[in-house]
Parts: sequence; C-alpha cells; structure tokens
Amino acid sequence: YDPIQEQIIDYVGGMRDIKKHILKPVIPIDTIFVEDPVRMLRAIKYSATTHAKMSFSLRHKIRQSASLLGQISPSRLTEELLKIINSGHAYDIILEAMDTDLFMYLQPSAASMIFDNKEIQEKYLENLKKLDYINKTEKNVRLGKKLYYLVFDFISILTDWKKEVAQKYSSNELYIKTWTECRTFILPMNPQRRELEYAIRLSLKNLGVQIKTSSKKTKKES
Repeated sequence: YDPIQEQIIDYVGGMRDIKKHILKPVIPIDTIFVEDPVRMLRAIKYSATTHAKMSFSLRHKIRQSASLLGQISPSRLTEELLKIINSGHAYDIILEAMDTDLFMYLQPSAASMIFDNKEIQEKYLENLKKLDYINKTEKNVRLGKKLYYLVFDFISILTDWKKEVAQKYSSNELYIKTWTECRTFILPMNPQRRELEYAIRLSLKNLGVQIKTSSKKTKKES
C-alpha cells in the first residue's frame, strides 16, 4: 500500500484472486512447502476460514508433501493445533486436513481411530462443531474445556466405564490409567498439563467416574 498515492500495488494479482475467492501461493509451488511445511497448515486454514478455493495443483502438492509435517517440532505443531482449536473454525479446518492427508500428522492416533470407525468419525466431527460453537458464544473459555472435545471420544472407548464403576475400581487408579493413555493419544500435541488434566476429569465425570479433588484444586478448576 502506497500511503502517499493511496494505492495498492499488486505484484502478484492478489486483488483479483481475493475477489474471485481463489487461494494461490506466491512462492514457487516446488519449493514453498519444502522451505516451511507449516505453510500447508496455513493454506488449509485460509481455505477453510475464507472459503477461498485451492487449485487442483495446490491441493495435490499438499497431499504429496504432507509427510514433511513429520519434520516439524512438537512445540510448533502444538502452537498450530491450538490456533485451530481456538479459531472457531476447527470443524472446517480439520475436514480440510483430512482431505489433504495432513490430519494423520497433526493427530496420528485420532486419525487412525476415526478412519477405522465411521461412527467414531461422525462423533468426533460433531464434537468439533460443539467446540466451534462455544468458541463463538462463550468468552474466556479455558483451554481444558476445549481439549475435552478432542479427547472425549477416545476416552469413552478405552473401556466399559459402567462396568469399571460397578466393580468399584479406585477412581484415582482409573484417572492415572486414563491420563497415560490420553497423553499418548494427543501426541505430538503437548498442551499445558493442568488443561489436559481438566479435559480428562471432565470426560470421566460425563462417563460417570467421579474423581476426588481437594477443595483447593476444585476452586482453581471451577
């Protein structure tokens, strides 16, 4: 933007593409994702949130390059996943991630679980819609409540929870076991421990397992 002439200087035809709702890379397609694989995530986020269409060649290149996400550090992937969780468009973005083969590198265990079971996939996607709803309708929602929508379906199929409760296993033992399984499930994502703990406790509570907490901790989590 030239503030003196009050003109937009467009070197790449970007204004035309914006008007046509087309998403195009401005870096050569053969090098753009090799230089930084996270650009693939940005592409699907922009496409999902602005409804800009990706060309066949761009979508094909993302599928072809999806494995490059395996080179990205867990901390950076966590940052990108948190952006998706907090976006209010998680459902649309994850659908794009599934279609472009990126999802299996974002949440490998979740991808394996939902691709093997149509019913679980439908429940998972429905929970993403609920996640988007609370992002848009509630202010200052803690991360743990948002993570709940990512882990609940996994926790619900870990065991027969009604049987576990009926046999009166120690709730703390159930929690520790669930924590271990859940921590592995969300890798490479690495959110704050207390927020993941909140998500697990909320999931167990909704499955009929009451986890005892000190009044001090309860006050913090309320």
